[in-house]
Amino acid sequence: MEDQAKQEDGGALKPEDGVASGEDDDKEMTNMLLGFKPHNVGDDVDEAIGYDEYKGRMGDKYADAQGNEFAVSNKVKGGVSMKGQGGEKEVATGDLDLMKKMNEMAAGNQRTKVFKIGEYAKGGIIKVTITGKVVQIEALDWNTKQPVATGSTMLDDPNAEMKIDDFLNDLTSSYYAGKIMDWIQTSI
Repeated sequence: MEDQAKQEDGGALKPEDGVASGEDDDKEMTNMLLGFKPHNVGDDVDEAIGYDEYKGRMGDKYADAQGNEFAVSNKVKGGVSMKGQGGEKEVATGDLDLMKKMNEMAAGNQRTKVFKIGEYAKGGIIKVTITGKVVQIEALDWNTKQPVATGSTMLDDPNAEMKIDDFLNDLTSSYYAGKIMDWIQTSI
């Protein structure tokens, strides 16, 4: 019966026949060509096998085969997000073994300050860590001290100050964002 209906209108397939209109295919192709991956590194991992969680610290430095230096800027499912000379990229935790780990900074070069703000900040606590050229900002839950939001940037990025200020203003009021920004600028 359905075959008769298709033959009557010339056999043209319609979206209700279960055929995609082509928009999704175009979007997927565009995303693939631009290198956009709307998922974390570990999304394609078989749950039975699992994936390795990154055990290192934010700001750990690695060099790729071309000699480009990268610093760990964020943890993602099954890997890390890295920023550096070669741009920004996501790397699976297992693939970090293929990259050369750079000398870690001495503990004396790391500066950390915890701002207990309360109800005027997401989570109530903002922790700022400066390690070499990396500034990491974490919003921590008041009770559990677990991260609610994290962000980091490289200080040699020309837009670093703007990125830090925008992130801080997302986390807290402009007054406290200014106080934290003042501490960051005096600690660099």
